[in-house]
Amino acid sequence: MRRGPWLTAVVLVAATSVGLPASASSATDSPASASAFSGSTSQGPSSHVPGPAGVSGLAASDPAISSDGRWVAFVGEVDGVSRLYRHDTATGETEQVQTRRGAVIEGEVAEPSISDDGRWIAWTLRPDDAPTHSQVWLSDLLTDTTRLVSGTAEWEGGNAGSHQPQVSGDGQHVAFTTRATDVVAKPHWGAGSAPGSDVVVAERVDEGFVVALVSSGLEGVDFGSPTIDHAGTRIAFTAGSGADARVEVALRPDGGWSRVPPLPTTESNQLPGEASSPRVSVDGDVLYAHARAGGHALLVGEVSTGTTRTVAEWVDAEAGFDLSADGDAAVHVVAGSLVLTDLSVPPAPEEPVAAPVAVDAPTLVRQRHRVRGLLLRATPATWTGGAGGRLERQWLRDGYAVPGATGATYRVRPRDVGREIAVIERLLVPGAPAGEVLSRAHRVERDRAHLMTPRVVHGVAGRRVTLRVRLRTAPAQGAGVAVAPQGRVRVSVGGRTATRAVGPRGRITVKLPGARPGRSVVRVRHVGTAYLRAARPVSVRLVLRPRR
Repeated sequence: MRRGPWLTAVVLVAATSVGLPASASSATDSPASASAFSGSTSQGPSSHVPGPAGVSGLAASDPAISSDGRWVAFVGEVDGVSRLYRHDTATGETEQVQTRRGAVIEGEVAEPSISDDGRWIAWTLRPDDAPTHSQVWLSDLLTDTTRLVSGTAEWEGGNAGSHQPQVSGDGQHVAFTTRATDVVAKPHWGAGSAPGSDVVVAERVDEGFVVALVSSGLEGVDFGSPTIDHAGTRIAFTAGSGADARVEVALRPDGGWSRVPPLPTTESNQLPGEASSPRVSVDGDVLYAHARAGGHALLVGEVSTGTTRTVAEWVDAEAGFDLSADGDAAVHVVAGSLVLTDLSVPPAPEEPVAAPVAVDAPTLVRQRHRVRGLLLRATPATWTGGAGGRLERQWLRDGYAVPGATGATYRVRPRDVGREIAVIERLLVPGAPAGEVLSRAHRVERDRAHLMTPRVVHGVAGRRVTLRVRLRTAPAQGAGVAVAPQGRVRVSVGGRTATRAVGPRGRITVKLPGARPGRSVVRVRHVGTAYLRAARPVSVRLVLRPRR
């Protein structure tokens, strides 16, 4: 049986460098396409898995391997009928797993996943009856029983397809992809193609399962290809497909699921969509497949350092492949036969790569923000050895990171007054340590203001007189751009006071009340803001002549 578009190849995380199996050596004559990441490949011994006794013409596919590499589950096709098998590498025996399909529904077995002890195997059944949806099952080889995982509360199959099952190492949890809306309460759909797909996890409880939603609520994104760790507390899965695909990781430290940011990819190491199922190791490494010109390669990405290395070339991704959780064993398919590869050979030492170096530090420039407030814009530093790198920033307040402030500009907030703001710039180049440089700190002070008024205002007694005031601003440090005119102006004369807000251009017009002929004093005061100091008060002489 060949894997169709509804199936996804299985990949498990490896922490060591792997080599090509001897049976696939002819494929290595083809040149590999260039990669942005350096790595090494070592050759380990390989062996073909024998078929079950008395069975000939068996075509294997969809291999899955246990964490220590002892147990291998796979699908074997004989005369157009697919069956589930388990192989013991310690004894060399291969046995058929009784899935009891005839007692449930006839169809095509696919996508097995096996627990650490080889007892539990999760698998998908694609029914022969087209109106019936594919479902996920879990077989217990100790008690020779099979349970429906993707079922409803009424023990019936979900109302849409479920597939891509992955059983945890202890056999207690099964993560899988589903489009069903009655298997788990879903506040959203992936919505990539109505209704979309989501990643869920089922936990064995007594004779049934408790199912929880794992993937996030992003609109227009299909989630799939889940993998799960030994205890069912960490699940990796893909979001999207093709060049837009990314790998996400969900954690359950305290009973609830939370997600970490997507794992980084580069232009030369994009996920090939349906051919990639990421696997997460106990130390956080991720293994996935990469589509290249001559076929697929297996890559291990180290999340902590942002580097990736090639562990196997020319893998038939459509037929399936898997690696043990300890990274010491791999299994893939060559011409319909399963090939086991020993990956315990340590990788050759790599030449150290120097980190990019900043020639100068980023500079901070003041800018106005809309009508009020300030922006600090970071002018990037100049780097050497940073070709093809990705720039990241983190703004600091008094030396501590400001949450969420990672852009090219930083909006100065009222609580920043009197503090020192700086930005740290990082250049990430694939295969090299990150380069870092810190800007000079910018101390935020309130800007200065100045009131401009006429010295004398003339008018006629008993009539209202117009007083025009203008507020100008200047930067506190004496250089750069000051904040826009703002605040309020209070005008007092003859025991009366009028308050006006400062306009965007700093202009204020006040109508003074009518009074008797003579001379008086108009006092003008400015009330400042968090960004602008109050200007010095100004006195204006008011001269009113008698009516004629």
